[in-house]
Amino acid sequence: MSPSTPRDPDGSLYDPGVRDSLQVFSAGGDTRTMETAAAVRSASQAVDRLGSHGAGGRGLSAGALDVLARRG
Repeated sequence: MSPSTPRDPDGSLYDPGVRDSLQVFSAGGDTRTMETAAAVRSASQAVDRLGSHGAGGRGLSAGALDVLARRG
């Protein structure tokens, strides 16, 4: 995140473009639930990408690496 990323009054970081889009989608209602779901989805995808990258060149599938990581 860049140092200029805005913060909510409670100190949470947010992307103004995403928040504006969610406001339109939610017809001006509360967007906290959708923002939270989007953040969790984004984090999950990042972890999946890291797992796939970490397995590369080691003869492990992403699934095998996941099993090893869960057992460790």
